[in-house]
Amino acid sequence: MTGSISSWPEEKLKVLAAHIDKQEITEIISAWSYARDQQQWEQFRACFHEGATISVSFYSGAIEGFIKRVAKMGASKHVMANTRIELKEDRAVTETNVLLSSRGAEKEIDLSAWLRFVDLFEKREGSWRIVKRVAIYEKDRIDPVIPSGLMRLFYPRQKLESYPREAKHLFYELEQLGFPCSEDHIVTSNSEKEKRMRQENTAWLSRQDMNPHPLE
Repeated sequence: MTGSISSWPEEKLKVLAAHIDKQEITEIISAWSYARDQQQWEQFRACFHEGATISVSFYSGAIEGFIKRVAKMGASKHVMANTRIELKEDRAVTETNVLLSSRGAEKEIDLSAWLRFVDLFEKREGSWRIVKRVAIYEKDRIDPVIPSGLMRLFYPRQKLESYPREAKHLFYELEQLGFPCSEDHIVTSNSEKEKRMRQENTAWLSRQDMNPHPLE
């Protein structure tokens, strides 16, 4: 289509505006992981609106409290993969595939966890930011940095069995670091809790439920 943008039909302008909104949202999701892994807490906080909350394995509550907790942790990597964005006016629900990788607390092991971040976004005063983030846990694993048959001695099986199957190694390692985890904080893949969360997010997006923090 030729001519200036001002001459475009309304439907074309709506498509363009949606693309711009989705790009801004995608950049916030990417900025979150970079700031988190580089421990840049001011930039990290800027990804969230006032009153935002987050629910992960070791914490559920206001974003300010999360920053205080996570700032005491060691290094980790959050690799953000494909993102699905459902956009409606000044609200959006996103879901992003995530691979979390970290080195073990005391032993030469690497932890990998597969999860998804489900975010509620709002556009306030022209800026998209997160108002709620919930992690959905799918599976995790541990691998020895130096392969050894002694690996089984490091992780007592009975202890692991007490954790949720989708995040048992993550729970164990976080508790070794001094960050107790709660199954109440997390959503596991294909669970009734995930189904209920999706229904509440759909209602929130359509403004049928004005509570910005479903599941609380």
